[in-house]
Order: sequence, then C-alpha cells, then structure tokens
Amino acid sequence: MSFEQIGKAFIGHYYQQFDQNISSVAGLYADNALMTWQEKQIQGKVNILKHMSGEGPRAITFKAIQHNPDTIDVQPSISGGILVFVNGFVKVDGEQEFRYSEVFHLASKENSCIITNNIFRLITG
Repeated sequence: MSFEQIGKAFIGHYYQQFDQNISSVAGLYADNALMTWQEKQIQGKVNILKHMSGEGPRAITFKAIQHNPDTIDVQPSISGGILVFVNGFVKVDGEQEFRYSEVFHLASKENSCIITNNIFRLITG
C-alpha cells in the first residue's frame, strides 16, 4: 500500500471507531501522544482518553458525533511517519453541524499505525 492509501484507510478506521465508541480510539494513540483540542494540549494516551470521556476542563461533552470528511491530504514525513490533514463537517448530537480541520501524525508500529500527534480545530465565524 502507498502512504496515501495507508493514511486514508487509517482515517476511515479512526472516524468509524470514534463515531461508534469514542473510548475505542484510545488504542490508536501512542502512550506519549500529544493532542491539541481547540487550543488545549493534552499529553499521553491516558489523559487523551479522559478528555474524550468528558473528564476535566473543556473536555468533550457530546453524546453522539458523526464525522464527514471532505478532503484528506496525506504526505510521508521526513521522520518516516505519515502526516494526514483532514477537512470536513462534524455533526454533534444529531443536530448541530460544524466545519472542522484535523491533523494526524502517524508512526509505524508492528505492521500498523499509531497516532503520535493530533490537532483538532472547529472552524467557526
């Protein structure tokens, strides 16, 4: 598979897991992964899962979500990983729809990929 096929397949899998059971994406993050969620930096898989489970300030609080990516751009990174940039719409609790951008840096691990870096931003205004 090409780096582009790997990146796009990973994103499809990630969003399917995220939309069905948000806690199931925890296994897709490296132990020391870094996430930036709307300017809030979260370090480590355990803390990322807590944030996604609604714990802590500015944590995720929705009950249902549906990602609809418009574009997925993929590049190989100099470090040997894969950089993925996603634009699309996200529907929250079956009602509100927001435009979003998301960036992932994927690293290879045991014939699979894990997320080492993740940046999410709603596009408003």
